[in-house]
Amino acid sequence: MKINYDIVPVPPIRRSLSKFLDVMQHRELGQVLGTDEGEKCYHGEVLCVRTDQRGKGLGQILVAKTIEMARQKGAKYFDVTSVNPFTKKILEKFSFEVIYSLPYADYRDNGEELFINIKPENDTCYYMAAKL
Repeated sequence: MKINYDIVPVPPIRRSLSKFLDVMQHRELGQVLGTDEGEKCYHGEVLCVRTDQRGKGLGQILVAKTIEMARQKGAKYFDVTSVNPFTKKILEKFSFEVIYSLPYADYRDNGEELFINIKPENDTCYYMAAKL
């Protein structure tokens, strides 16, 4: 189902972020992962750990528990958006592959740059998936 974010009653920044996630997650997984029609794919919106909580293993715990939950629900695949290289690195430890990446500076919403003051080490968003 395609959402018309222009009529959704949310603040403009939230609407822009939702549009961005749609752009990131509207990718075909079948050719990359070899999925068969009808197989379940568990979809995670965004996975991240607050900056002041990094280095405690929380990201790995979140990924492991979410994979466990996805398997219990019968999913064969799992897709998620990584908003920074820290999350990307954790996901790669669990055999996630980058399906698509988009530098934040390249994304425009109605011609306007949405992401400003992005740290150089966090300049790209990654849409990732794994076979469970």
